[in-house]
Amino acid sequence: MNCKCSNKLLWLIIILGVLLRLTDVAFPDFATDEAQFALNASAAQPPIGMFFFWLAQTIFGASIISARAVSIAFGIATIYLIYKIVLEFSEKKAALTAAAFASIFPTHIIFSKLAYLSVPLCFAWALTTLMFIKANKKPHDSKLLIALFLSSVLATFIKTQGLLFPLLLLIGIIIESIKNKKPLFTIHYSLFSS
Repeated sequence: MNCKCSNKLLWLIIILGVLLRLTDVAFPDFATDEAQFALNASAAQPPIGMFFFWLAQTIFGASIISARAVSIAFGIATIYLIYKIVLEFSEKKAALTAAAFASIFPTHIIFSKLAYLSVPLCFAWALTTLMFIKANKKPHDSKLLIALFLSSVLATFIKTQGLLFPLLLLIGIIIESIKNKKPLFTIHYSLFSS
């Protein structure tokens, strides 16, 4: 598949994702948890997650659509991240197929229309996965290591459960190091070299 054709197809997939996430976004009315997020009344969530709702409502005004715009935007961005993740270890056709499935996946569409932090967390985990794959391919690239760290922190500060995935990645690295009889933590990255 040539580059122009695959780029057009990716845009069509993303547009489909946008349309599916914008359809009937104002219905049903707010659930109790959504209303707490929309009003920034939920003290149980980390600051960045609540900041997204505050920012959307500051820019677009206080409404059900502006509160849900946070999940819609992160849901659409997640489609592109899934494409990039699959592209790291497969061909464009497989990456486009994965993006198409993400675009039409019913649960992701439904949660992308609600003012919850689940979809922004899904985005942060996808970003962490992409940075992990890239950093694993180039372990001496300090920029990728910093991006991996920042994406992990972002996941943690979006939702309290955000810590779980980066923690599982770390446990996986430790198990792999033990299994391959490598030192657990070796500082050999270019960030620390002169």
